[in-house]
This record gives sequence, structure tokens and C-alpha cells, in this order.
Amino acid sequence: MKLDRASRDVFLNRLHCLTPESERQWGSLTVAGMVRHLRRAFEVSLNEVTVPDNGNWLTKTVVKWMSLYLPIPIPRGKIKLPEVFTPEPEEDFESEVRALIEKYDDFVNALEKDPHQKALSILFGEMTLSEWSYLHGPHWDHHLKQFGV
Repeated sequence: MKLDRASRDVFLNRLHCLTPESERQWGSLTVAGMVRHLRRAFEVSLNEVTVPDNGNWLTKTVVKWMSLYLPIPIPRGKIKLPEVFTPEPEEDFESEVRALIEKYDDFVNALEKDPHQKALSILFGEMTLSEWSYLHGPHWDHHLKQFGV
């Protein structure tokens, strides 16, 4: 599912099912850490945080296209991310959730204003906000499922 204004209620309803006590089904993130991780992904896609370009020809073409447009689930607990993508939560759980919702809205507003605005993905190279919206949707779904919602 694409992440945009139309999908906002679906994603936020699931987000609001989380509690500080929600337990992960796989992986190593805490629930607050996962919320912070999702916010960091928005920050990268909005050019608020820079990441290195670690992609290659294959990840910037074939893997990118498959990740954006095919219904391939993200592997559970198999991807080790650089520290830039897993910052420590800055505040309590509820504050992190509020900050994530604000960043969701920032992303959607930027997407609607200029869907062709670009930001660098660590693996996929330059991506438009429209492309990022296809990446954020399955990313949110993956992590919400990680915590049972």
C-alpha cells in the first residue's frame, strides 16, 4: 500500500493500537525504537538527514523497481541497518508517536506539493517523493506487523 493522505487513517489507526508495552514478534527494535526508526525514514526522504550512497547498478535499477512495485514482503529480522536508521528514541513513547504523526503529515504535504522532489536512498539512489511513498507504505506495514498490529 502506498503511503499518502488516502492511507493515513489506515496507518494511524494501526499505529494507535501500539502501547509502550507492545512486544516485537521478531527483530531487535523496541516499540519506541521502531517508531523513531519510521520517523527517521521520513527525515531521509525529506532531505532532513543525509545518508551515504551505498547502492550499485543492481540495487538502483532492478532491486529498486522490485521493491517499489512488486508485492514482495520485507524479510523479517534479516536486514541489518546502519546506525543512521536506528537512532535512539528522543522522548517517551507517546511523544515519539506524536512526532511520527507530524512527520507523516510533513511527508504527505511535501508529496502533494512536489511529487518529483528527490532525496537519496542509501541503496536505491535518487528517489522522488512519489517513489518514496511506495517504499514507506510497505515499510510501515512491516514494522506494524512486527509489533502485532
